[in-house]
Amino acid sequence: PGGNIWITATVDGTEAVIAVKDDGIGIAREELANVFEMFTQINNPESLAGGGLGIGLSLVKSLVTMHGGSIVAASDGEGCGASFTIRLPITNSPAPTSSETANSISQLLPIVRRRVLVVDDNIAAAKTLSIIFKKLGNDVRTVADGKAGLEAAREFRPELIIMDIGMPVMDGYTAAKAIRDEPWGKEMSLVALSGWGQESDIQKSTESGFDRHIVKPVDTSTIRRLLNELPR
Repeated sequence: PGGNIWITATVDGTEAVIAVKDDGIGIAREELANVFEMFTQINNPESLAGGGLGIGLSLVKSLVTMHGGSIVAASDGEGCGASFTIRLPITNSPAPTSSETANSISQLLPIVRRRVLVVDDNIAAAKTLSIIFKKLGNDVRTVADGKAGLEAAREFRPELIIMDIGMPVMDGYTAAKAIRDEPWGKEMSLVALSGWGQESDIQKSTESGFDRHIVKPVDTSTIRRLLNELPR
């Protein structure tokens, strides 16, 4: 409360420079090098007051990098605020024509409308995935825990289930095993969604009945590939 945020955008040669600065709790200099790593939490009780999983800055860096840009963090230390500067290339390419846009969109859309079930207790993440699947022309449902996922799978009979691992009530491993134990669940495509991607994590997913293991965050190209790999 009472803090300030400044956002500026300028052009520097062939790059757009977007800077976000605040006068908040700041970042210790020894922690600056790690703030973009997945699950990093600043060692400051004030920074954890609002919760969070420590994936936001990692996601930002991934998105910026995908667009050919870069991002750096700066701070004079704890209590001195922080700034984040994004640099993105400016393109002078002409806008695509309507026919070119239509052709590119048609190549992205799956040929067959699929039934997709998204299971994730992170409501924002589930909604984002749901929107992407719907934009690609699919029939989508979302639920927030493994038990609800099992019940939805029994009633909805999705062709693809993309499911988070760490959830309340029933985790993804248990839900996947329960689905595979059902006669109607043996042919479904099950994809594990996790913040962890070590070999042991992938092995545990496979042993639980998942066909694939994907590390968050998920991009649209991965979603299209999952849909296109489903049996016709």
